[in-house]
Amino acid sequence: MRWSDFDGEAISVRQGKTKANLWIPAPQMLLQALASAQRSSVFILTNQAETGPWSYRGAADGMMKLRRQIGAEAYDIHSLRYTATAELARVGLDDDLIMAITGHKTHRMVQLYAGAERQKLRARAANNARASKL
Repeated sequence: MRWSDFDGEAISVRQGKTKANLWIPAPQMLLQALASAQRSSVFILTNQAETGPWSYRGAADGMMKLRRQIGAEAYDIHSLRYTATAELARVGLDDDLIMAITGHKTHRMVQLYAGAERQKLRARAANNARASKL
C-alpha cells in the first residue's frame, strides 16, 4: 500500500483473492500508528532498504516471526480475513456489511466464516429470552 491509498480515515485496497476494490475504515489503533509513522517512502510498509514495498513473502515471514514469539504458529496470514469475518459477525453485522469490509463476493462464504459466531449470538439471545420469560 502507498501512503496515497490512505485518506486519513481509511485505506483503499484491492482484495487479493476476489480482486474487489475496497475502502476500509482504519481502526483507532491503526490511525494512531499511521499518524506517528515515519514516511520514508511512498509505501506504508517498505522493504529493508526502504526503496520499495514490503513483499508478500516479507510480510508472511514477519508474521511468522511474530507468531513464533507468541506461540501462534498454527495461525497463518490467510486467517486474518477469517478472523475479521468472525469479529464482524460477533457484533451482529449482516452479510452485506461484512462483505463491505472483507471483500467476500458471496453470502455463502460469509456464512461459512461467520457461522460459529452467529450460532453463539443466537444461543445467547435465546437464553436471554428464556431467562426473561421465566
